[in-house]
Amino acid sequence: MAVGNGYWISGKTGKCAKVSRHELWLKDTKNLGYFGLEALAPVLDELNVHRDVDEIRMTGLKAGLVRVRDNNGVFSIQFWAPRGSVSRFLQNTLEALTNINEQGYMVWVNNLFYSDSKTLPWQEFERAVSAGEPILINEDRHATIDDIPDDSALIRRIDERLVRLNVRLM
Repeated sequence: MAVGNGYWISGKTGKCAKVSRHELWLKDTKNLGYFGLEALAPVLDELNVHRDVDEIRMTGLKAGLVRVRDNNGVFSIQFWAPRGSVSRFLQNTLEALTNINEQGYMVWVNNLFYSDSKTLPWQEFERAVSAGEPILINEDRHATIDDIPDDSALIRRIDERLVRLNVRLM
């Protein structure tokens, strides 16, 4: 399967950057300023672009970016958002993709904060997001943000590096 366009989208603002490889784009420190993420530079400087691909990408997600990839019309949308932020992240992502005339026939939405995902037709994704209807199980906009995310080794490494380098996200 050929890989199509890729994007980093700010979940908070909808600002969008087209990328070929998500990890390479983040590792280029001049790109971090585009999203106001210059504080991530020391964290990303410690990571190897060949060995630490997942950690680099997850650091971007934890900083509020949404990772989008078009796989022959099936859009993969990955993000890291607690309850109360999911709807805004999805609305900003849909708006950014609409503004650049990107559309597929299927969407795989994956909130890595909860390991919560769903695949649905593009039209249903567009309709539900536009109407403010929840797509994911953990999308309750009235819940508190005190939920504890997945405690995987990858997330622990990222969190430890952020603390050690005194970098605050979201």
